[in-house]
Amino acid sequence: MGGIYTQSRPLHQSGQLSDSERWRCYYQLFPNGTPDNSIVQTRKYRQTTTSFRDRDPSGATEINPNQLLLTKTDIQRPVDHGHEFSTQKGRLTLSHRDWRIGYEGGGNAFWRGPLMIDIAGDNIPSDTRDGDFDPVNLYYGTKAIAESLPTKSDAHITQLIAELKQDLPRGLVASTFKGGKFNPRGVGDDYLNYVFGIAPTMSDLKDIMQAVVNFDNRLKQYVRDSGQYVRRRFDFPVSRSSRSIAKNDHVALSGTDLLIANSAWINNFVDDREDIYGQVELSELRSERYYFTGAFTYYLESVLSESGKLGRAAQIARKLLGIDGLTPDLAYQLAPWTWLLDWFVNVGDVINNGTAFSRDNLVIRWGYLMRVTRILRTYTHSVARFKTGPTGPVRMTESFTQKLRVKATPFGFGLNPNSFTESQWAILIALGLTNGGRTLL
Repeated sequence: MGGIYTQSRPLHQSGQLSDSERWRCYYQLFPNGTPDNSIVQTRKYRQTTTSFRDRDPSGATEINPNQLLLTKTDIQRPVDHGHEFSTQKGRLTLSHRDWRIGYEGGGNAFWRGPLMIDIAGDNIPSDTRDGDFDPVNLYYGTKAIAESLPTKSDAHITQLIAELKQDLPRGLVASTFKGGKFNPRGVGDDYLNYVFGIAPTMSDLKDIMQAVVNFDNRLKQYVRDSGQYVRRRFDFPVSRSSRSIAKNDHVALSGTDLLIANSAWINNFVDDREDIYGQVELSELRSERYYFTGAFTYYLESVLSESGKLGRAAQIARKLLGIDGLTPDLAYQLAPWTWLLDWFVNVGDVINNGTAFSRDNLVIRWGYLMRVTRILRTYTHSVARFKTGPTGPVRMTESFTQKLRVKATPFGFGLNPNSFTESQWAILIALGLTNGGRTLL
């Protein structure tokens, strides 16, 4: 039966044995001895994917493939056919994949295998290797919607007037040179006055002037997009972080400690038993990229009636110039210190989106928040000195990648359809985004 399934498969790594879990070394500890082998390390890497499948893992198909194709009606009024998705996988890369100590053959003592590193304090101590991925943060979905709304105001005349009436910014250096004398304590006040007073006011005035200059073109576009499929994409900057997880001294490379396990064969491989030891460190680099893709639909009021003409005029004034009455969004923006709250939680975007979706029959036709996370864990061993030559720095690198896709409801991310209002359900039914009842397609 078709549905959401999770599937997992082992990933073979370069230098591994056929069972995709073990790395092995081969050796002969003294001349004319018996060759043998042992396991250097056991590490299990897998790819795990959760996605929609048209058949279950047993292979029984329950969905007609024609049901997955877009019909003519879908093209005229597109419907979201996508699903949530996640996949993650791991990989190991070795700088010394097949290192040789001594000379194999002719009855000589030798050791051959991958140079690998173990370290006390490893935060993934088990043989099963999985990346430490954080849950998806829907803050980015809410923020992306707020920035991508097709009905987002190009300027904010009402907010500007209210803010100026509430607190008119002072001059650039009103406190620094108060009374004609230099006042060092006023520098900080003037800086805050510029950052939170003058600069935003100038930015709002610039937006208003641009909106006036581009009024005709923006108006035509706004009217033309009404009732259409308005696509949007929003990319966030990639965030990067690094940290040192563990660092140890006097550590031997995995599998090489047996070379000094008995004084009878130590001299076959090293001049001094301390030569196999070095300093090891485990460090991590992490990058995370969020981006949003979606499509919106909104409807302007009909101009066939006087009330419709007035309604459309109000919509145009709100969109192109930001002329509006007191809304929850405006009240929040005017409240003191809300900008500081938005540094930690995006309450402003939540209120803004709620106000936007309560107007203009605005809905998200389809919307997805994607996240790509990459974790690079590097194990480094300083050097081991064998009779046949030093290793130089030895590196073992684990890379983990996770890709996630989260689906939006017609009114945003993380919302429960059971909380939709009667008006919202009426809009969804009219747009064909339900099955005729209170269930989203």
